[in-house]
Amino acid sequence: MPHISTDRKKELLKQVIWDYDVPAEMLLKILEGEEEQYSHIDRNYLINRCFNYLNWYQFVSLFVKEELLDALQEINYDSDKYNAYSKSTISGLDFAKRFLRKKTLSTSG
Repeated sequence: MPHISTDRKKELLKQVIWDYDVPAEMLLKILEGEEEQYSHIDRNYLINRCFNYLNWYQFVSLFVKEELLDALQEINYDSDKYNAYSKSTISGLDFAKRFLRKKTLSTSG
């Protein structure tokens, strides 16, 4: 996964939460788990907005490899709160989760 700067992460997060006046630093802290929430914006909400508003490469660039599977687990497929995802998107997400799980499993056993 490409490594991006902290400033670039903040820029992407501000693009995603364009309709709320939330400091970029706070958004980054929420994404990284250093803060629980700001107003109604919590990590789950932020990850779902990122998934909806960013392309796949921008989305995955927000996370280090070890965090990506957890982030994908937080995406709500069927929630009324977020856009409904197409079957192909859900299939792609499921494939990415299975792939990442295999990559993180120990090969010694």
